[in-house]
Amino acid sequence: MAKLHHISAFNTILYILTLTNLCQSQSCPCGYSVGNSVFTEAMETDFTQVQSLNSIIGDWQVQDWRSNASADANIPYNRVTQYANVIAGNSQGLQMMVRTASDDSIGCSEIRTARNDIKFGSFRINMKTTPINGTCAAFFWYQDDAHEIDVEILSRELTTGLDGTPGPVANLVIHSPESQAAGFDASKTNSFMKDTMDWNPTKDFHEYRVDWLADGVQFYTDNSKVKQMTNNVPENPGRVFINHWSNGSPGWSGGPPKEDATMWVRYTRLYFNSSDPKLVQSAEKRCSAARSKGSKNLVCDIGGGSNNGGGNNGGGNTSGGNSNNGGGTGSNGGNSSSVFVPSSPVLPTNSSGSSSSWADLPDGSDSDKKGAASPQLGGNVGALLALSFLCIVSVHFI
Repeated sequence: MAKLHHISAFNTILYILTLTNLCQSQSCPCGYSVGNSVFTEAMETDFTQVQSLNSIIGDWQVQDWRSNASADANIPYNRVTQYANVIAGNSQGLQMMVRTASDDSIGCSEIRTARNDIKFGSFRINMKTTPINGTCAAFFWYQDDAHEIDVEILSRELTTGLDGTPGPVANLVIHSPESQAAGFDASKTNSFMKDTMDWNPTKDFHEYRVDWLADGVQFYTDNSKVKQMTNNVPENPGRVFINHWSNGSPGWSGGPPKEDATMWVRYTRLYFNSSDPKLVQSAEKRCSAARSKGSKNLVCDIGGGSNNGGGNNGGGNTSGGNSNNGGGTGSNGGNSSSVFVPSSPVLPTNSSGSSSSWADLPDGSDSDKKGAASPQLGGNVGALLALSFLCIVSVHFI
């Protein structure tokens, strides 16, 4: 029998390709493109190389907090998120634990990005969830309880979803003022979907991806688009979270688990825009400088993915944690490198219908209503990519 850390041929290829940088940050000075959108910040973490949580502290914050039981909300156990339940140093990746109940409490785990300026982006996680009944594995972007984009996998839905959907199920959610009005029950809104996965998420590692664009949110699994939502799309910046939890609620997580449950995180790849005007200006200058020098690979295409129809609601090679705002690739941790940073992911056009040149923009361009500059990239994405060389992917075997 294959060892636990062995993965299928397809996922081996996917893992190798995505584990490495799609191209070095120096080769993508103007950002990373998904369709007609450009994201200009990159934070990539390979948790298989993280030996200590201290090495990722610049990018990720391990959480420690408590949410009390509530008879009124039918939550029978305290949810106790603890630093000790996030464990680094394993070749499979980061372990995120949910403990068996102790008295009236359940130990849980959570990490979040140190940055809270994440505004639009493409967020990817490679993870394996627990087969032990009674937990929720979640990967999500969050501003507040009424502005949140979730991928949640309940271990109790491996066979059948709570609503009868054939399992295993991934819950795809946008929390909004509408769901807030419904008692934070997004299933009562049109921003809640269930996707029946073609695999058991507890048997192998798979990539789950969220593309948050100005005109909608797209959900992918293993590089195939499965669902799309166009209602209640958030517009303001926030953070990215990963957590594994249970509070015994019969309406969601179920549990508590009968034994300690482990969720494994192999890597995260976050490509996004910043709402920080200083980063906008810095990235604008970097992109302009690269163009004036005739640099190649100005924008790297990270889109990929196939469209399986999905649903529409109508409407560098990194190895563990220091941030790097100079466009270089970090070592001993996931790196965060700033490149060109528009406040909107879709490249805007001027009144003549063509995009303005970066060289024509003064330092400190006009700000939008939220205070972030809205620079425009010279030419359209297709023309720019046509002038840029393809990104070179270096494949490193573990």
